[in-house]
Amino acid sequence: MEEYAIMTDYKKLSNKSWCELFFDFDFLKQFKRNHWSELANVEEKGFLINSQNLIEIRKKNKLLEKFSSIQLVLQNTIFPLYQTSIAPIKFDKPNQFAIIQFEKGLIAKYEIKSVKLDLNKLLFNLVKSEKNEFLPFHLNEINYLENKIENKMDDSLITSLFAIELI
Repeated sequence: MEEYAIMTDYKKLSNKSWCELFFDFDFLKQFKRNHWSELANVEEKGFLINSQNLIEIRKKNKLLEKFSSIQLVLQNTIFPLYQTSIAPIKFDKPNQFAIIQFEKGLIAKYEIKSVKLDLNKLLFNLVKSEKNEFLPFHLNEINYLENKIENKMDDSLITSLFAIELI
């Protein structure tokens, strides 16, 4: 809590954003940190749900399904096309920060070892902040037959970063 108060005072005096401060090595050294990631208690990874981000489902090299990730939350059908669960992101302590890193490219590649792939058995687990509109929906896990599928590969490029204060 004391560290948070010192950081807040420094921010007010310097007239800089949190993003500028967390990526300033001199600022971080004052708190015995070498990188912004050392400030983290929890790291949450996710795939941003929006109209530009695509999800592809392949069997070997054959494309089985390709859709915009926004279809996971905006389904205009009588019966949902995809199974989803939505859970809130909970912040257990006041005065926290979220540092969000946007990436472009292959965000995650999963492998399901099954003789027959049943797309209806996929469950897309989404999360969204209850308190902060700057933390959008994102996909943080995929389950198949009630088992979490592990990410096998990614190949992405960081395009931008920003930091927000969660009060």
